[in-house]
Amino acid sequence: IDDVTEVRDRYFPKAKVTVLSNGTRIRDEKVFNALMKVDNNIQKLDTVDIDYIMKLDRPAGRYDLQEVIGTMKRFNGHVIIQTMFLKGVVNGVDMDNTLDRYVDPWIEAIREMGCEPIMVPVGHAFAKPKMRESGAVCGGELAGHYYFIKVGTLIYLLFFLCENSLPQKH
Repeated sequence: IDDVTEVRDRYFPKAKVTVLSNGTRIRDEKVFNALMKVDNNIQKLDTVDIDYIMKLDRPAGRYDLQEVIGTMKRFNGHVIIQTMFLKGVVNGVDMDNTLDRYVDPWIEAIREMGCEPIMVPVGHAFAKPKMRESGAVCGGELAGHYYFIKVGTLIYLLFFLCENSLPQKH
């Protein structure tokens, strides 16, 4: 991160450094400290149901959900939670995490982290002004529409999705 911020400061001093992560390594103190230096520390948390996380996100290696949530709390608000709400069936398995049994505990965990979920009526006419007002860099709807304040945010998201859609090496 120090190298990235040095280059940014030299050539693009107004640019924001953004890291989008699945949160599996934030327990490492070096990773945690590096993330505290970035402008936008975005951590993924689709639900607080460990079985669902293992089916959807398939974290590699050790994954302790309570440790991840605890570390997210340690950011003391210097974190943006990225969540993907889905509806559908994959290989005969219901992957709908929009049900109350997933959403209610997720909202509670978000609040425990010192964050507040922002909900607005459907549509960009409502979402984009609220995003600007709250300082959000991106937002979305259950229908699958995503909104970005700046094009750079979309580029980071696409890079993340491309990197994480590659087959896992075993």
